[in-house]
Amino acid sequence: MAQAIRSDLDAKFRELAYLKVPQLTDCHVCRHYHEALGRTAGLTDEQIQSLGDFEASKAYSEVEKDALRFTEQWTLRGRVADEVLDRLKATLPPAHLVLLAATVAEANFTSRFNNVFGVELP
Repeated sequence: MAQAIRSDLDAKFRELAYLKVPQLTDCHVCRHYHEALGRTAGLTDEQIQSLGDFEASKAYSEVEKDALRFTEQWTLRGRVADEVLDRLKATLPPAHLVLLAATVAEANFTSRFNNVFGVELP
């Protein structure tokens, strides 16, 4: 799963979704590593810093905002609103939507694992 995510999904798009999870779950380890990966992938400082208020930010495209909505809703509620899913289905190829979901699942696993077991930065 991790190999497919890293090879088939646009790196900037992937890191944007991945970074939203530790912002929601307060995982400083994931945030530390994925902020650097996000910058390498092309995320701007404004995009990284405005994740908490992405709806009001002009730093994201509409598809990026939908990816962030998808990530936020699935992380916090365990489900995604039909209108968000429908817009993503209309915009992304089916395989990329599956990879977005896999990215969010991986980010939630690693973030929660790190938090439960008190993983610290080396």
